[in-house]
Amino acid sequence: MGIIYLRKEIKKLEDMRKKESLEFMEDGWKKYRMMLYAGANMEYTDSEGNIRVVETEPVLLDIYDEVIKPYILVKIPTLGSFSDN
Repeated sequence: MGIIYLRKEIKKLEDMRKKESLEFMEDGWKKYRMMLYAGANMEYTDSEGNIRVVETEPVLLDIYDEVIKPYILVKIPTLGSFSDN
């Protein structure tokens, strides 16, 4: 009985993190498009507080590749965040 409950909780956590990852990607794309139109800078701050400037689409895609899977697998605590300056 305990194993079934544990599996359900793990699945629930995984589903929640997948949903948050999709929202993270949507937010990133939205801010990236606004950055292009406004000619502003966009920054990504990771879970450790490191900041990266996102100037091109490949940089944004690299961030997704580096962050999303480890987040879903609970290897990092947060996805980080995007900000436009």
